[in-house]
Amino acid sequence: LGIGDWGLGIGSKFNLASNFLEIENENIRLKEEIAQYKLEKQRYKSIESENKKLNDLLNMSQRYPNFKTIGAHVIAKDFNNWFSVFLIDKGNNDGLKNNMTVLDANGLVGKIIDCQNNFSKVSTVISNKSSISVKNMRTNDLGFAKGDLNLKNDGLCDLEFLDSTVEVVDGDELVTSQLSEIFPPGILVGKARKIFFDKNNKNSVKIVLETAADLKHLDSVLVITNINYNNFDFDTNLEE
Repeated sequence: LGIGDWGLGIGSKFNLASNFLEIENENIRLKEEIAQYKLEKQRYKSIESENKKLNDLLNMSQRYPNFKTIGAHVIAKDFNNWFSVFLIDKGNNDGLKNNMTVLDANGLVGKIIDCQNNFSKVSTVISNKSSISVKNMRTNDLGFAKGDLNLKNDGLCDLEFLDSTVEVVDGDELVTSQLSEIFPPGILVGKARKIFFDKNNKNSVKIVLETAADLKHLDSVLVITNINYNNFDFDTNLEE
């Protein structure tokens, strides 16, 4: 090979190396753009999720026009799949107090049991310490929806009526009664369900309450603030 051929060879190698460097730089730039795109996409998802939460709260408040409410987000829960006790991101600084009623879009969730400055602890209707005066909408019979350790993991409450002879139909709707000292009357608590301990024994039937509130997927709630809770003096011990 002549000197000119050597020069052409070196030039080709130089051009090839230069092209590789250019391609590598382009790959780095594209990777940076993709990473930036992913960050932007995640940010938009976060904004979209927050907007959905706010819309959910707005829709919930419109379902309860007779109550003054404040929306709150769930920020922590117990380790069980069902919400027996959880924390919300509102507290005394937002005008909340112990025993205030907590709702979701479908019905009664529970009450505040420990209100701090910036957060509150809520005990739900399936808590084993919960006992709520209820009324059967179909028959007007009165009773109690009580939390039960053996039922709460299925999102159910024990249902007891003052008159043990009353007829209960599967699907009967139970609302808070006028005898309730904490909860305003007429809020849907849940539906009566019949469960059998032994499917071959008709006498093994038990009447329970299936909660109206979606206690397994709580994300946002409403707290009723326009009831004079100061007139009440209730035990607000935390759930053990």
